Amino acid sequence: ADASAVAAAASMCLKFLQRTTVDLWKVAFVLTELAGVFRQLGLHHRALEAVSKVLELCPGHWEAYLEAACIHAVMQHPFEATVPLRQLLTARPADGRAAAMLVQLCESQDLGKELEIWLKNHAESPLVAEYLAKRQGEKSELKAEPEDGMFADFQLEDQREEVHAHWTLPGHIRSKDVSVNFKQDWLSVHVQEQLLFEGDLAHSIRPSESSWTFSSPHLTVTLCKCAQAGKFRRWEVLQKEDAATRLQRLGGLPFEEKDIHWL
Repeated sequence: ADASAVAAAASMCLKFLQRTTVDLWKVAFVLTELAGVFRQLGLHHRALEAVSKVLELCPGHWEAYLEAACIHAVMQHPFEATVPLRQLLTARPADGRAAAMLVQLCESQDLGKELEIWLKNHAESPLVAEYLAKRQGEKSELKAEPEDGMFADFQLEDQREEVHAHWTLPGHIRSKDVSVNFKQDWLSVHVQEQLLFEGDLAHSIRPSESSWTFSSPHLTVTLCKCAQAGKFRRWEVLQKEDAATRLQRLGGLPFEEKDIHWL
């Protein structure tokens, strides 16, 4: 289809709407098809206008909800795409196409707590129920024995100007599930809804130069040290600790870092 054909189709639809005896179901069908044409031509805003008119005139035309979701998805608005799908599933819980599209959107990226709560309250669809069960299984797999906000398999690698924190994560985790925030004396690391680390750091870092990498299943957080009096301090631990905690960690041996001869 070219621009002139699209304009002609739009004009035809408008003429239909001006008739008092028009069959709204037929108009809804034509407008929904027209929205699909606009979408394929990249005229996304025109497509939204057409499908919005359908939902206004004929809210029972289920195809329009699916088309609206497709338009938002193409426009890279995944959360907005879930809105018409949720509206359709509220009215028609057994609509497999809406459920399949919604699950696909949820699997592509984290769309927030609000959507997760909605899914739990509308699990009549077998596809939605299956997705929730899968998510629950992944969360159970992610659980570990945390200590001081960290996973048990946490490892610290201290180098002269950098310190590296390593975690081994479950195989289903993707980079989009990881969130790392750096501050000069503070760090937080989250995977999905699980907390790996959050708290004050043992020493100051340079946040703008710090980074993280993820190559499944290995997550590495790299912290760039701040020099003090021209020297970089050794990191025995990641988190800040008081004298009593440090003494307990060292088994009651009250030696100081300056007395240690590092290789």
